[in-house]
Amino acid sequence: MVFNLHEKLEDLLPWQDSQWTYLTGQIDSGKLPHAIILSGPSHTGKEYFAKYFAFLILCKSPIKKMPCGQCKSCLLNKSGNHPDLKIIQPEPKSKIINIDVIRNLEDFFSQTAQQQGWKIVVISSAESMNINASNALLKSLEEPSLKTLIILVCSNPVRLPITVKSRCQQLNFPVPNETEVSLWLNNKLPNYKKINELIEYANGRPILAMDIADTDYIQARRDFNKSMDGLAFNNLLPLDIAEIYKKNDPELIIDWLYYKLAIEIKSKDNITSLMLAFRYMDKLIQAKKWIQSTSNPNLQLIWEELFMNWKYLFITRKSNDSLLK
Repeated sequence: MVFNLHEKLEDLLPWQDSQWTYLTGQIDSGKLPHAIILSGPSHTGKEYFAKYFAFLILCKSPIKKMPCGQCKSCLLNKSGNHPDLKIIQPEPKSKIINIDVIRNLEDFFSQTAQQQGWKIVVISSAESMNINASNALLKSLEEPSLKTLIILVCSNPVRLPITVKSRCQQLNFPVPNETEVSLWLNNKLPNYKKINELIEYANGRPILAMDIADTDYIQARRDFNKSMDGLAFNNLLPLDIAEIYKKNDPELIIDWLYYKLAIEIKSKDNITSLMLAFRYMDKLIQAKKWIQSTSNPNLQLIWEELFMNWKYLFITRKSNDSLLK
């Protein structure tokens, strides 16, 4: 089951109350900024929130600080045809937002709102803007027109230029607590028997949990964990594991390694050295930065090094300090 929240804007997600209250309070006080960054881990509902908030601002008859769902603007939004709301997403193949798309915003903002209200742009995966696109966005951020709002949805704000971040108000969306996620998933998936396992393999991220509920993702994650255990106890070779996973989504594998490591650190049962474990965590963060960069790193070499170093975490050595350097 792929639960497409973006096509089912029906209600606010329960773990987003505080962010919603904060922004609607800014509307009431007349202090809503012209640009907002919604940052936090992926699959927590940030893009859903961005669109739902845009619906509220464009709504002609809000009810208790929520979009009414019945006015002309709400109906246009539900159909995906509101002329004063633009959604920008990375190109499917390159996964980049290029300069031409951002330059078009100047024309969009310069035109009068067709519904005589606000003009709003939501930029999904805003960190995917290349440097030229980011520079082009600065003009809209530095010289905002009246009743315009730019919402940048971002899972990795470190990749956004300082010049962009400094001109936006940032609002954080952490992974919600497990109780909230469990209640929501049990409501959405009343017949699903292993909600806790679903939450675990989704790393606590509710939207991902919904998306993977009826897929082979959980089995793939189980297989990965078994492979890492086999590697740790010398039953499998690093090169063999690298060959198996070289065609997978590299960012996904880094995330799986990260959370597997977090579990091992928490248990403290098998890891040789916590110092080495945290050093390995730093290597994972660096590897993810390389993968996300445009430098086209050699994935085979990255995997071979990471899987070899993983093996070392579970082998007692006299000179641990010499490892993972």
